[in-house]
Amino acid sequence: MIAAGVLHDVIENTDTKPGEITQRFGSKIALLVTAVSENPAIADRAERKAALRFQVAEAGENAAAVFAADKISRSRELRLRSSQGPLDRSARAKLEHYRASLEMLDLLIPGHELVEQLRGELDAVEDRQ
Repeated sequence: MIAAGVLHDVIENTDTKPGEITQRFGSKIALLVTAVSENPAIADRAERKAALRFQVAEAGENAAAVFAADKISRSRELRLRSSQGPLDRSARAKLEHYRASLEMLDLLIPGHELVEQLRGELDAVEDRQ
């Protein structure tokens, strides 16, 4: 899980293919990384994010935990930005995706510490808006 957390953006942000992750880190890690990676073939942002949430939910609890940890980190970035003034449209779209992610995570791993941390971060961002 730690390796997958570290590698979670590698497929999205580099030329690395899932097979390369499998070769270097094994199939379990590659499956987790792939589960939390967006499908670039889906052009529409909202559809791509919805597909990602579905993909994570289908992959199970470990993928959900990696995904939740990433959303906590991203929400903290939004909280910092929100302390400097109102969020722009792009940041509000991210916040909407994070809220939808929280709903999915609440169903998949209810009461999990990471889910509760994400809820707290999102509430803090929204309190500033």
